[in-house]
Amino acid sequence: VHASPAYADGAIVVGSWDSYLYALDARTGALRWRFHGGEDADIHNQVGFQSSPAIADGVVYVGCRDSNLYAIDAATGQERWHFNNAGSWVVGSPAVTLGKVVFATSDSALYIVVDAATGTLVARQQGKAYMFASPTVAGDVVLTGVLNGTLEARDFASGTLLWTFATDASKRNEGWVLTADGRFNAPLLYTSLWREAPLVAAERQMSIGSVLSTALVVGGTVYFGAADGVLYAIGGRRGFSDFADVYRYDAQHDRWTKAPSLPSPRGTGGAVVFRDAIWYAGGEEQAAGRVLGDVLRLNGKAWKRAATLPHPRNYARAVVWRNAIWVVGGGTAFGNSHASSGSRFVDRFAP
Repeated sequence: VHASPAYADGAIVVGSWDSYLYALDARTGALRWRFHGGEDADIHNQVGFQSSPAIADGVVYVGCRDSNLYAIDAATGQERWHFNNAGSWVVGSPAVTLGKVVFATSDSALYIVVDAATGTLVARQQGKAYMFASPTVAGDVVLTGVLNGTLEARDFASGTLLWTFATDASKRNEGWVLTADGRFNAPLLYTSLWREAPLVAAERQMSIGSVLSTALVVGGTVYFGAADGVLYAIGGRRGFSDFADVYRYDAQHDRWTKAPSLPSPRGTGGAVVFRDAIWYAGGEEQAAGRVLGDVLRLNGKAWKRAATLPHPRNYARAVVWRNAIWVVGGGTAFGNSHASSGSRFVDRFAP
């Protein structure tokens, strides 16, 4: 059992490598029902549930290595529908929201959105490499980790790629694991399918900082782990104290190192990654009692002021879309984050 269990209405639902999805009574462990996925009698590769189920409105949504995403009645264990992915595993957990199910595939590297009630295809976009990570939905944006060492942000409805963040190892691309366009260099990696050669190839794939973790979004900042062991923390606020600190975390050696500080202590700004740089827009300085309009850029050894927002504000959200940075909403009054004091300003910055 590799998948995490899900709970709903007194039942624990969990999948297994034996090709079954089980529903157990949470109090006693008694079997309520089990659902049989596909079998692979030839090479035993297209079989088993690695995906953790998502349960919504009485339906269990779960991916399977038999290349299907299943919708199963949570009370009876009966299949409502399935969406076939032509031989490609679905090992990440699906995300269910707004009547839609979002998931990604492995070998075919597809971002897919289907109707939660019927399984009808809503959107499909081609990616560049295997996607084993579970998607995270944050408003109109879906974040998904990719094995080529990137985190992708896509438009929820259409699947259009908004931006891509590459891990440090992916940028270095030692040994030419990736092609120039970010795909795995298969002819160089898989020189043979004999003995240990495929295992060596898989290890080399992971060496470029593959992203298998599920992204976490807090206060407009995205946090995720990668196989190269690097995590970034930018600025922040605690009570009535702002900070200018920026730290880089090396998870492999459990070590924080100081990165270039912000020009002055601040909080409640919007941060994004765009064109291999970190950008920080707006916010406020509690010590000075003022709302900020700075657009700051970190690319290298120092933060530089790149522009000034036409409408300085705090608590705004920054996103990347159509090759530009957009700063959306926020408040113009110092110290006030309430919706009644918000704004409808949307500023676009195309560096």
